[in-house]
Amino acid sequence: MSMRLKAALLIMAIVLAFTAASFMLSISFTQRSMTQSIEHELKLALDIADSLVSTEIELLKSNAANIAVHLMQAGSIEEMTDIMASKLDEYTGFLSLTVLNHDGIIAHYGRSSCTWTGYGGNANFQRALSGEIDISTTHYDENHGHFIIHMFFPMSDDLVLSATIPAMAFSDLISGFKLWDTGSIFIVDDEATLIASVYSHLVYGRYNFIEEARVDPDMRDAGVVFQNMINTDFGSGRYHLKGRNA
Repeated sequence: MSMRLKAALLIMAIVLAFTAASFMLSISFTQRSMTQSIEHELKLALDIADSLVSTEIELLKSNAANIAVHLMQAGSIEEMTDIMASKLDEYTGFLSLTVLNHDGIIAHYGRSSCTWTGYGGNANFQRALSGEIDISTTHYDENHGHFIIHMFFPMSDDLVLSATIPAMAFSDLISGFKLWDTGSIFIVDDEATLIASVYSHLVYGRYNFIEEARVDPDMRDAGVVFQNMINTDFGSGRYHLKGRNA
């Protein structure tokens, strides 16, 4: 082989190596740029969804506060019940209203069951007694067929107002968010149980990411991400969910 041919092959090899390196750098840059773009769009979508849900919760709190003020002015249980009926007509976001104390139910009105066994010893109820506004996780009202959430609003040192909300109300708020065709936004409670999602069967089934991670190896990464978020009240992470990146 001539020196000229060797040199030509060497130059070609260098050019090919440089071209391959440039191509790989281009792929790396494109992937990084795409990832940053996706993360930016996800952040925007999450901010909008968070604003929608937060606004709805603040509205529910404001309505509950108004109801509580009127209920505190009632002179009897009958008058309290009449106020509840009137306020449910005014604030259609609530299914039912209940006034409780340590001993049980004082008054109740609405389209959802209220049993003391659903509240006694309940941490949400106890926090409301101490002056906090608190929201429960989801549960099913078998008597009326409602999947519901309770908002506990403090009325006095020994009285709490429980306002019942349709559990799927929050799912309805975020259902319009489609992220990159297959993505969606969901909300979990402080134990990683799904309480809002476009996948209603998972909400009704009270799907729990951490519990699933204990029995399903494919969910272990997701379980770690959600456990970290719950421990710190904030965070983000990536994981594979049923063969897809999330």
